[in-house]
Amino acid sequence: MKNPFTTIRLTNKNVNASADTERDVKYFQLFANELTKDILFAVGIYDTYALTIFQMACYAMNTSGECEVLLADLDAALGIKQARTRTKSLNLLRHTKLIKTVNVNKIGKMIVYVNARAASNTSLIKCFERAKFKDELNKSALNSDGHIEPLWADAFKNYEKNKGKQKSNDIPF
Repeated sequence: MKNPFTTIRLTNKNVNASADTERDVKYFQLFANELTKDILFAVGIYDTYALTIFQMACYAMNTSGECEVLLADLDAALGIKQARTRTKSLNLLRHTKLIKTVNVNKIGKMIVYVNARAASNTSLIKCFERAKFKDELNKSALNSDGHIEPLWADAFKNYEKNKGKQKSNDIPF
């Protein structure tokens, strides 16, 4: 599977970069604090697309924690047929504050900022110096069992166009 996320090149020289400018850094580290671990486990249990999107973004992020993706390429790579499936997964990542996104609507591109408190491809000190997004992770996204809060999850099961409809067991024919 080809990773649809692409690295945003930095304008300043990275002192840890290899001499080969075409070589991509293909590693990242998760910061193993208790909250990050719990949130990643809960996200993986609730939505495997969300966890896959997060990992793909981590592999493609630059030292500032940012990368970009074409939404059509992301859907194709994950085999997603409906945009609301992707939106639900991205909203879960946004809700837990693992990522922050900025849409570039004219061309269907999205810039993704990975939270420096969750993952990085540099050391912890350099990560916090360069990071564009380093907010606290959303601890209230988890319930007491360590799963995604059901009230938040139920909001995505009721789509706007289905909220006013009633189920009918009597079919008139």
